[in-house]
Amino acid sequence: MHEPQDPAKNERRLTYGLLLAAALVWLWSAYEPIDMHTWMIEQVATLIAAVIVLWLGRSVHFDSLSRVNFFLLFCIHTLGTHYTYSLTPYPEFSELLFGSSPNDWFNWQRNHYDRFVHFAFGALMYHPIKQALAPRLRQQKPPVHWLSGHIIVSVSALYELLEWAAAIIFGGDMGIAYLGTQGDIWDAQIDIALGGLGWMVACLMHYGVILCRVVAASNQRPLE
Repeated sequence: MHEPQDPAKNERRLTYGLLLAAALVWLWSAYEPIDMHTWMIEQVATLIAAVIVLWLGRSVHFDSLSRVNFFLLFCIHTLGTHYTYSLTPYPEFSELLFGSSPNDWFNWQRNHYDRFVHFAFGALMYHPIKQALAPRLRQQKPPVHWLSGHIIVSVSALYELLEWAAAIIFGGDMGIAYLGTQGDIWDAQIDIALGGLGWMVACLMHYGVILCRVVAASNQRPLE
């Protein structure tokens, strides 16, 4: 006879497993990164994000999906810190797996890993932000979804401003490497927009899941 599963115990196991995996990913990223100075600067954003999550965790119980989303975003960001966003070899990885890369499919002339990270930020942070807002906006579900989008776009814009400030402070090749515009004058605006697009995709997926559940429940009702 199987013992009943303890949700809290399973959640702790998941959390410890994710923390261990995150530590291994971080240690890998710290081993001979392409640009150590840029890597060190990028860790400031990682540290700030970790402090915010831990602070919110004191009053918000993030579920398993939120914790997995935090882990995925950490891994995506950390991969970019090791190679630098503008030099992350996703075309090479893609060619090893599929025999071609997105740069070939879409005729891209630049490295778009930074764009992917901004999109992933909007998509992955939608659920945790919504979960943090929900207790404070009881019985107001639509504002929770919309406000999460406003926060994601605002944080994306703030990050671009901080990047600009850091590039001015450090200057030279280090500032250019950290900024990672790759010659695109609209880089900041596109990155902010992609954060918003990630939120919209996640929001649509959320409502899509709800719709599927409603349809499935209606199909299970007995005919009168």
